[in-house]
Amino acid sequence: AVYKSQLAELDRDLARGALSEQEAEGARREIARRLLAADAALSRQAAFDPAPEETSKRTLLMVFAPMALLALALYAILGAPARPGAPFASRDVASERAAALLPQAEAQRRAREAGLPAPQEPDKDIAELIARMEKAVKSRPKDPEGRVLLARAYLGLQRAAEAWPLFGRAAELMGEKAPPQLFAQMGEAMMLAAGGYVSREAEQIFARAPNQSISRYMLGVADAQRGDHRGALARWTPLYAEQKDAPFAPALLGQIRRAAEASGLDADALAARLGAPASDAAAAQADGAKNPPGPDEDQIRAAANMTETERAEMIEGMVAGLAEKLESDPKDLPGWLRLLRAYAVLGRKDEAAAALKSARAAFEGDSEALARLEAAEKALAGGTKP
Repeated sequence: AVYKSQLAELDRDLARGALSEQEAEGARREIARRLLAADAALSRQAAFDPAPEETSKRTLLMVFAPMALLALALYAILGAPARPGAPFASRDVASERAAALLPQAEAQRRAREAGLPAPQEPDKDIAELIARMEKAVKSRPKDPEGRVLLARAYLGLQRAAEAWPLFGRAAELMGEKAPPQLFAQMGEAMMLAAGGYVSREAEQIFARAPNQSISRYMLGVADAQRGDHRGALARWTPLYAEQKDAPFAPALLGQIRRAAEASGLDADALAARLGAPASDAAAAQADGAKNPPGPDEDQIRAAANMTETERAEMIEGMVAGLAEKLESDPKDLPGWLRLLRAYAVLGRKDEAAAALKSARAAFEGDSEALARLEAAEKALAGGTKP
């Protein structure tokens, strides 16, 4: 009765939107696990003396007969009595897996209800430029390049829900000549429109660009959404091994650790096997508490109401604060890498070069740290974020 009540409460939470389908499914599995454990405990406590014959017959009629009738009724409603059996080898496993994910329209609806960031209001010049692009796209129905440019402009203004159909139309117009990057961009726009969720259709789009880094990562996210953490690890671990010095590597390592823990694996041992630097493997969790990588929730809420000038001043203050902290704690390698990324974004090459020099002095003799700083320098020289 207790577990039945819990399941009913779970369904009510799901119906009013307090839980996602994925969260509800995880809760159902946990309730089922507890129910089985309780049943096993009761079975071990039960006496082994056989019940009287008459009692057994009454039990059979009172319990198992209604259960059989209920099963037949459910099968008549939900099953397919006229359909022949389907061996596993003949089943469309890909479709079954995709069915576990929400469709794009439903994912976007839930994201809107949860509260997506409001689209940015462009300044006058940008607004005029976008208006001209929109007019050009309408007048050139067979032009894929114009649609790609407009879609990228929409993405820059946080209008992902309008961007991804344009990417899709451009891909249709290009046909077999559509590059993998186009599908990766389209999948990313679909994911952003769904508030970070990888929908059924988005997974299929990412699968059309399987070698793109973002596709490999997002396909792993789709696996994790289904609860297939081992499948996510199978995608993420080779990606991390190949791109340890990429800007997204620390975040990816954190995802790998969480998926490993969810799979019952030793996250530290897995990170060590991947060759993660000690500063990443050991500090991936602790560093988040000691040196948060970004603003807290209060700062984010405050930034939403700021003007562009106020936001720029806030960012400058955060960067200056990080630089000041590194002066007193120069052995903080993740902090140096964050500072270099910030300088790269702000286009402050001279200050980035000075920070690199200071970081190298702090880690003189530490080959691993110096190697990561060298990779950051190469990224800066190439015009990308370290």
